[in-house]
Amino acid sequence: MPQGRGATYEISLTLSESESLTFRVALIRVGSRVAQVTFTPTQRFDLSPHEFNVLVQRAALRITQL
Repeated sequence: MPQGRGATYEISLTLSESESLTFRVALIRVGSRVAQVTFTPTQRFDLSPHEFNVLVQRAALRITQL
């Protein structure tokens, strides 16, 4: 990230014995600007860990351009 800091998390909630819900969350700070990226994968749409990190890096770059 361009002179910033960030962290990514994967949060899983168990809804029942057969169902769970997963969120991928990133918190980014560049200078005094902060961003959060949240992605909820589904059976049809998902991102690999690498793809999610690329998305987070792009968000970090975009907040420097505001």
